[in-house]
Amino acid sequence: MRSRDAFTEGRWNERWGAEQVVYDPAEEPQLHDSLALITRFWPEATGRFLEAGCGLAANALNLAQRGADVTGVDLSANAVAAAQREFERRGVPGRFVRGDVRALPFDDGTFDCAYAGGVVEHFSELDTALAELVRVLSPGGRLLITVPALTLSYPYLLLRGNVPALPVAERVVAAIHFRLLRGRFAPFGYERSFSRRRVARELDSAGLSDVEVGRFDTYLPLAQLPARLRGPGRRLARTDAFAAMWFATGARAA
Repeated sequence: MRSRDAFTEGRWNERWGAEQVVYDPAEEPQLHDSLALITRFWPEATGRFLEAGCGLAANALNLAQRGADVTGVDLSANAVAAAQREFERRGVPGRFVRGDVRALPFDDGTFDCAYAGGVVEHFSELDTALAELVRVLSPGGRLLITVPALTLSYPYLLLRGNVPALPVAERVVAAIHFRLLRGRFAPFGYERSFSRRRVARELDSAGLSDVEVGRFDTYLPLAQLPARLRGPGRRLARTDAFAAMWFATGARAA
């Protein structure tokens, strides 16, 4: 089988080559939630903003319209091209480059805020990705990420090809999903989930201060659950015990 990186890149290239993204947060619940999260921790939203793993850059577009100087980076060539086309079509300034979050093509201290929503979980080298995101922050700049949560919601994530970021379990589940099943049930490529404590520890180790980790309450596409269970499923996801995603944030030393 292809390497984890190649498999993940292929999955996202397929998605971004076909998906039509809604850029209006009033029409897209997940976009509404991610923008609310970003502006909660970066309320002025008028400085230099990096969307790492930007996809079609819906967050960046909305922030650019509010006055932010936005840059997007993504491993998927299809995503970068589509995001650039959309910005040009709307006459909104923005810069987009193809790149790897583990080796960002930007100088130290370039951005005031870096957002990586559902990105760093796709790599085994979480510490490297976080170090790079911190490196490109200006002094006092803020990093904000979201990742899948390793909670009682995990059986649902397991059905989507997710592996737990636990020493032995990760190897076993990854072998099942990516060697035995060859990624058949992994629409988002290689993807890991984390405990709340692990996420906090990783941001501390990356040298960030004012670290906060919490439940990211967002719309969840629960199509794999029977229809009668989707409502209760979403309500459970808004509790810590069944949280499906965490947000984590911290500031680079001034």
